[in-house]
Amino acid sequence: MLSTIEKAPINHSNNIKYVNFKDLRYSHIIRKVKTHKPKWNKVIMLLDFSEHSKRYPTLIIEENQGFYLIETSINVIINQMLAENNITNKQLIDHFCECLGLKHTYPILTAHSSFIALPKFNRNKCNHSWINVSFLNHLPSLNNRKYTDFMLKENQFICLPISEKYVNNKLDDLNKLISYFNSEWLQLCQILAILFKDAQLYNGKRVTIKDCLNQWLLKKQPKLDD
Repeated sequence: MLSTIEKAPINHSNNIKYVNFKDLRYSHIIRKVKTHKPKWNKVIMLLDFSEHSKRYPTLIIEENQGFYLIETSINVIINQMLAENNITNKQLIDHFCECLGLKHTYPILTAHSSFIALPKFNRNKCNHSWINVSFLNHLPSLNNRKYTDFMLKENQFICLPISEKYVNNKLDDLNKLISYFNSEWLQLCQILAILFKDAQLYNGKRVTIKDCLNQWLLKKQPKLDD
């Protein structure tokens, strides 16, 4: 994985290789692409790199692809991922998060994976970065408690300026959201089972699941008095 960046920022300790994200620079990233469609279930991290490069504002770490820079901004990539893989619409997820009292940047649920937001590395310049929970294996950095080491593959880590407490809190938010979503989905399935009992096959116009959920959300919103 670390073979896709220059050796300069890579540190060695007891057979372990790690790189500090703060030490990465534009010149260290070997591969730079104009456009690329990531395999979302293989994406490990989306890291905002706009502080180092205006042309290539996003650093992607992808399994089997390693590190590469892309011209697309991280927010555009996230919106593209939501449009292609979101298991439900953003409005419904926002509604669930508000019901749960979750604040700040909400987790992202896709058909293949879940992402949690990382804090902005520079509040004035950067966007939120994201990490795929499927690849999340982390431990506190030995050098600084405000940093966390994230495993990329066996004996290879990247160190990010994030506390382990922050990561654990985001994981708690994700688990709450998934649990709430599952309970709401179960209720919806029970209602549909009652409605569809003894029903005949329908050959008319089809309505997507997202549209159904969106209509359901609109019906649940409180009506304003005239």
